[in-house]
Amino acid sequence: MAVWRRSELKSGVYDEIVSARLDRQLAELGPAFEVHRAALTETDPIGAVLESLLGDGFALALAELKASSTKGLALAEALLAVLRSHAPRVFERDDELRLNAERLIAIVAKPTQVPERPRGSLHASTLIVNAEGDQLLEHLRSEFDSADSVDLLCAFIKLSGFEKFRSEIERHCNARGRPLRVLTTTYMGASDARAIERLAALPNTTVKISYDENATRLHAKAWIFHRASGFSTAFVGSSNLLARSSD
Repeated sequence: MAVWRRSELKSGVYDEIVSARLDRQLAELGPAFEVHRAALTETDPIGAVLESLLGDGFALALAELKASSTKGLALAEALLAVLRSHAPRVFERDDELRLNAERLIAIVAKPTQVPERPRGSLHASTLIVNAEGDQLLEHLRSEFDSADSVDLLCAFIKLSGFEKFRSEIERHCNARGRPLRVLTTTYMGASDARAIERLAALPNTTVKISYDENATRLHAKAWIFHRASGFSTAFVGSSNLLARSSD
């Protein structure tokens, strides 16, 4: 829920602009709480605070208009016009402020086909819990086709895990000739040498292994799918898709 619509204030640290509504809520806290405020100076760095506030407001308005893309675009254009009125030098181009009723889906070099789109959003962060019909494995597989390069950080790699992604990884590195970088470890002696050798044998692939079993206790798992279009995606979590034969 947006910060604006909190039903009550809790004890803790805050960093937000005080609106009239927030001012009233603070006054209603009573003598059991001590409120600390700081007056804004002309040079205070409040960009991130205002971005959060305006983002909340825009999200609330879009939720009201979600049934109408036309109204949503009209709202966005109106907000852009307001921004231009306050910062005209930043918004000098008229064509940046006029929004068409269409979305850019992909740009491909002929004669290639449009790549498979990732299952997840290219804008919003989501939590994947491997619910039925929303498996992390399928999300990851769907990312390769549109990725220009892929980075993988995994504490250990099993051959059975590698096999789950073999076709996607081989197509990425072989057929498409795009880079893959892998960082893994010898932690607990869990990695399969054959799996690492097969990865390292692929073209356009760099595999680095940490042999430090004393100071380093790396147990992270993360994928980054880089896209030159700017719409890169990342997966961070505890699922051992390359690390356990049971997954």
